[in-house]
Amino acid sequence: MGEALKEMNKVLHERNIKAWEDKEKAKSANKAQRMLSDIKTWEEKMKISHEAKTMKIEAELESIRQHKHEKIKNEEAQIQKAMEQKKAAIDAQNQKKVLEITEKADKHRSNNTLPMKCFGICAD
Repeated sequence: MGEALKEMNKVLHERNIKAWEDKEKAKSANKAQRMLSDIKTWEEKMKISHEAKTMKIEAELESIRQHKHEKIKNEEAQIQKAMEQKKAAIDAQNQKKVLEITEKADKHRSNNTLPMKCFGICAD
């Protein structure tokens, strides 16, 4: 009977060790799973954070692009306005010159005289 008791104690001892081993393995696996879950959560937070930063940068770039585009359009408008003013000044100067020439021609017609310079046609 002593031998059977020793055998029973040995089996019981082996079961306790196996139970402890299984419990520790399960604890270790759960801990590893929690750590992996934490890492996955951290990774997702980092992705979201980086996506937000990227979106912010893209929005800033779009704002800068629009600002620069508007600035270029304003410069083009100023150039167009300056060009129109110069054209108007040239036209006004030309009209003034034409009016002066017309007045001189009328004066010569009324006085029955010839201009001093006739572009090589008239004899001076």
